[in-house]
Amino acid sequence: ITIGTSQTNGEPYGYTLQLNTGEGMFDFVDTLGNELFLDSGEMFWEWKNAAETVVQLDKTNMYAKADDNIEFTAGKVFKIDAGKSIIMSAGENTELTSPQVKVSATLTTLNTNITMTGSFYSSGVGNTDDQSFRLDGQLYVLGPMNVEGPMYATTIRCEAITAQKYNNLP
Repeated sequence: ITIGTSQTNGEPYGYTLQLNTGEGMFDFVDTLGNELFLDSGEMFWEWKNAAETVVQLDKTNMYAKADDNIEFTAGKVFKIDAGKSIIMSAGENTELTSPQVKVSATLTTLNTNITMTGSFYSSGVGNTDDQSFRLDGQLYVLGPMNVEGPMYATTIRCEAITAQKYNNLP
């Protein structure tokens, strides 16, 4: 069954609605190229506009593509739950703004430069068995640094240093 409209009387857009019950398909398209398509047998939905912004539901997968922006807003909670992995990639920036960020995971690799404003506090188990924070490489500290507990370093450059023996360390 096909139903179509024309633009012969000056209508700005024309529409075609096609129901193919023999193949289990539904297609609704306008003269600009905006389209809503369903293939029931393949469990496939596609919603596409003339600018090629697309949302697809393909069996157990969902895809979305926009040349400019995709935005979601939730009044309370926005939750992403992935059974295996979450992969993010950005060409320029990734911003995370929140009064508090909690990460409950083992951070295995961090390949980046970090510029941090504010305090850094580490407690709990790092990547060693002695509840420590381990840094392989160089650490530059501009400004005061307070350390409580043992600190091991091969080179320390500073204007002044006060060192005290900590507990029973050699």
